[in-house]
Amino acid sequence: MQRSTTKQYGTSALKGRACSDRSSTATGIRRRTLHSSGLGCVEDFSAPGYCPAPCGHSPEYQLVLPYAGAFEWHVGTKTMLLDGTRVLFVTAGEDYADRHVAGCGHDSIIITPRLSMLHELCRPAVPARHPSFRHVVESTTPRMNLRSHRLLRLEASGNDPLARDELMIALLHDALRPTQRIAGAPPLRVVDAAKQFLHAHLCEPISLNEIAGAVQVSAAYLTDAFTRSEGMSLGRYRMRLRLNRALVDLPRCEDITGLALDLGFSSHAHFSDAFRSLFGLSPSAFRAGCGKPRRAVRAAAPCTNAAHRPEPQARIPT
Repeated sequence: MQRSTTKQYGTSALKGRACSDRSSTATGIRRRTLHSSGLGCVEDFSAPGYCPAPCGHSPEYQLVLPYAGAFEWHVGTKTMLLDGTRVLFVTAGEDYADRHVAGCGHDSIIITPRLSMLHELCRPAVPARHPSFRHVVESTTPRMNLRSHRLLRLEASGNDPLARDELMIALLHDALRPTQRIAGAPPLRVVDAAKQFLHAHLCEPISLNEIAGAVQVSAAYLTDAFTRSEGMSLGRYRMRLRLNRALVDLPRCEDITGLALDLGFSSHAHFSDAFRSLFGLSPSAFRAGCGKPRRAVRAAAPCTNAAHRPEPQARIPT
């Protein structure tokens, strides 16, 4: 695979296919190659909330799957809020800028598929005209969330390029699947504001009135706008965020009951029932299959404890 000679900043898509382990001690940005083959490259990317938010140019098509934290993605006139419930489709040749939200950083898996394989997966459309790349952001499924974390674990489980290639292609198939898009208007700014508030208070017992007050609309208006935009209630969305966070924390968790309470669940049973309902297996079964964690995930720290520093947009030459 050819490396891009374009200067880039290493976040989500932004980074071209420089598939070597890289980090920037000046900013705290970290990238780690999980898998690289003739079919594509998979990277683990981390941008702590106290770092300058990345910006730059995207020379290649990429898919970005956040698994911890949240961020805003700005490209052209579009602004999208990304978290573990979304997958970002980056079109080659675009300028972009990130913005941290809710004092959080973010961690993401970045897939840079070989262009010939991407053309095959997008048929009959070319990548630039595929509905997912035109929409820029789509919803993830619980299966995609689990497969993302399987990719993270494979990096520590030994050298099995066949398993990694198959898992990468399965995740691409899931992401590029035909989707039933939610009817209605594009996401409202009030919906994104509500999401940011939920990220900042993810594990706290907050009421609908508190969320509505924070975004300065009525509870009735917020409930209707959020459901029309996202196809799920605020409560269901918060549940997805908490369970996605559990996928990050479980591999290094010794006390599942304590984790359940920390995430805002009322009991071990409540947490286990919700986890099994969404992912199809119990928290203990998921943890048993994880082995030792690769590294701590900084962006998974509670947002309310994140450092708040100025966030200048910056470029760093590779």
